[in-house]
Order: sequence, then structure tokens, then C-alpha cells
Amino acid sequence: MNKLSENNLWGIVLAGGSGARLKAFTRSLYNHDRPKQYCAFVGSRTMVQHTIDRVTLLIDRKHMLIVVTEKHHQFVREQLNTFPTENIIVQPCNRETAPAVLLPVVQLHGRYPQSVAAIFPSDHFILDETKFMEYVQRAYTFVSKNPEIVVALGVRPDQFDDGYGWMKQGDEVQSFDRGSMYNVNSFIEKPHSFALSHSNISEYFWNTFVLVGKTETLLKHFQQRTPQLYDFFSPLKISHDDKEKQRLINAAYHRIPSINFSKSILEKIPYSLRVMDISDVHWSDWGEEHRIKHDVQRFNLCLNGSIGKELEV
Repeated sequence: MNKLSENNLWGIVLAGGSGARLKAFTRSLYNHDRPKQYCAFVGSRTMVQHTIDRVTLLIDRKHMLIVVTEKHHQFVREQLNTFPTENIIVQPCNRETAPAVLLPVVQLHGRYPQSVAAIFPSDHFILDETKFMEYVQRAYTFVSKNPEIVVALGVRPDQFDDGYGWMKQGDEVQSFDRGSMYNVNSFIEKPHSFALSHSNISEYFWNTFVLVGKTETLLKHFQQRTPQLYDFFSPLKISHDDKEKQRLINAAYHRIPSINFSKSILEKIPYSLRVMDISDVHWSDWGEEHRIKHDVQRFNLCLNGSIGKELEV
């Protein structure tokens, strides 16, 4: 895999969440509240540092944007001090995933109309990161030839888990040496068990929320599905100095509600989605305590802090 530095692919790392579901767990590690993406659960690197290093296997840092939240400024200073400051986008507050995606996408499209965005949450545990990023590269190649499509990296479920988005597999559209890509017949974000009670889970993929799409295509879906949100952010398509840009961002965030990207956009556009099967890579969303403990025990990892000591007993 060759790093793509001089092209239209940009990486967007989402690091603005509050980590509410893991608050008690992270407090046990640090003795104070700290969002999960700024925690080092295993080893010395935090989740966001792992994510940046993983993305850098394919995308140069100068082609990477990180979305953070103002109240986490001390963690940003500690952990992102070598990252280009001009590529750090600061939300005044967390308004869920739709604004966090739209904010960098609208600015990217304003500067680079032909840009392609690869979106990465910052709380994932992945083994064989090189292979994982090769899938991202393959998704980029597909989107470059099919600009109306958004590719989602998907994993076959091994159990019912209502903490994930579920994509129902359609017809195969492309096969490659380690898997296939499929149409998406439907998308259900964090379903209740009854929503899938009469279905075979083998017909579905979990959504990793690693998405690849042209910024123009993503903006079109925002404009159609969340027009008011789009209107609040559209002034950012025009270049502004840093002070004016932050003023516009602050003004927008104080007027918008919290909006979930998967519920408001992905559930509405299965016809524009393709899912790439990456099931030969171990992937887990470490947004839940039980998933962290499961992986730690499965792969014989050393969990930092007092929780790690409990697991050793």
C-alpha cells in the first residue's frame, strides 16, 4: 500500500464525543473524567493517537482533519501537539455526529470541490491496520469511479448488538481478492431486537462508521435530508480568516440541535450506499466497556489502570 499524499483524498478523524457511556470506566483509569478517545486503554498511545497513526498509513497528515470539542482543549494540547494546528477543527460543543461530519466536509468542498472524504471515528480497536487501510484505499478507488456512491466498511455480526448500525446486504456489485462489495437494501441505526427478530443476522453487516465518499455527494445528502443544518453551515464553503471562521462555527452550533448522522442521513439513503466486507480484519467499537474487556481477554492484552488489575485476578 502506497501513501496517497498528492491527490484528492482527505481523512477526517472524529474526536469530539463526550464518551458518556464509558465515564465510570475511564474515571477508574485516570481518577478524573476523560473522553474515551483521549484514553490509553492498552499500551502508551491513546485511541485518537492510534487512529491518527492508522490513517497516516494511507493519508498524509497534511491531508487529514481532526474534529475536536472546545472543552477538551487540554487533551488536544497534550496529545495532538505535533499535529498541524490549521487542520484541527474546533466545535464549541458536541452536537452529535451529523454536525461533526458536515463541519469538515463543507469546508473541504469549498476549498477542493473534487475532494473525497474518508471518515474515521477515533474510538475503534483494529488488528491488522495495514489491511484495514488497504480496504479504505479500495473504497477510494471505487468512489473515484462511482462519485454518486458512499462506501461504508462493514463487518459481519457474530451476535445481536443494538449499539451498532445494521446494513442489510443486497446484490454483490464487486468482488476482490479478500472479499466483496454489496448494495445496501436497508440501514437500521441501533435497532431494537424486535426490528431484526425475524431476520437472519448473516444477511447484515455492522456499520463501522468508516465511510468514503465525495464531499459533493455527502453535501447533497445533507442538503436534501437536513436542509436547515446544511443552511447553517453553508457559509463555511467560502474561505474566511481563522477568527471569522470560528465565529461562524460558534454561531451555527449555538442554533442547532444534536443530530445523529446515521439516523438522519444513512438510514434515508441505502440506495446510495455500498458496503465493503472487511470481516477478515478484527474491528471493534470501544464505546462500550464490555467490548473493551472482551478484546483485552481475547487477545491477551494488558489493560491499563485499576480495571486491568481486576481482570488479572
